[in-house]
Amino acid sequence: ILRIESGLSTYEKELALMGEDYIEVFEQQAREIEERKAKGLPPPSWVLAMGFDAANQDDGGTQQNAA
Repeated sequence: ILRIESGLSTYEKELALMGEDYIEVFEQQAREIEERKAKGLPPPSWVLAMGFDAANQDDGGTQQNAA
């Protein structure tokens, strides 16, 4: 995570080192977040820690700023 956050690496590279495809991981994370939301469960702690708000995303997955 530190390499990604500091711009020294990418999710694609780091997940490839673990034998994972980053697109598949991202899609799975999105599905799990939506499933938790549908079941009335809180978001995972990493979502809260990152300040991510799925309800505040546009259709392209870009965070929208509140006006």
